[in-house]
Amino acid sequence: MLGHGGSIINISSINAIRGHRGVASYSAAKAGLHGLTASLARELGADGIRVNTIVPGYFASDLSAEVTPENLERIKRRTPLGQLGTPDDVVSTIEYFISPGASFVTGQSLTIDGGLTC
Repeated sequence: MLGHGGSIINISSINAIRGHRGVASYSAAKAGLHGLTASLARELGADGIRVNTIVPGYFASDLSAEVTPENLERIKRRTPLGQLGTPDDVVSTIEYFISPGASFVTGQSLTIDGGLTC
């Protein structure tokens, strides 16, 4: 390996997988990260740099606090695990991607959405 290695983690969105009305530009931008991830994984792999994307669904945050209680309940009902994710769910996935356990993982997208997009 020529470089010193490292890990790049892009943050996408389930909107890249399942578009929603009113967020076409956002969905397109997030979907573009998947192509960027694959291309950079190939370009930077020889330097030992891994590039992956996490694809979070709905999780408890300041942003979801602005969603109406009715819509939050609808999201939970449509999610096979029946709940919103937590920031720790996202952090744990980031920790995995930067860990030695993921040393042979690059160019991948991992969806963290409680099964909402399956």
